[in-house]
Amino acid sequence: MSDEVSDFLRSVERLKERREEEDDARSRELEEKILQEKRERQARRAGMPTTPESTTWLFLHPSL
Repeated sequence: MSDEVSDFLRSVERLKERREEEDDARSRELEEKILQEKRERQARRAGMPTTPESTTWLFLHPSL
């Protein structure tokens, strides 16, 4: 009986770790999306094209 309980607890712990990893991945993706959209808005305001290269340049030079 205790083996079954131990197995169950290990299973729960693995699921918890997996959920945390998935949450972290979603957070990273969302943060990148937010930054990309911010770069695109900045580029539009500056009248620049919104290619990935231009938005990266603008992000690195935010004084424009």
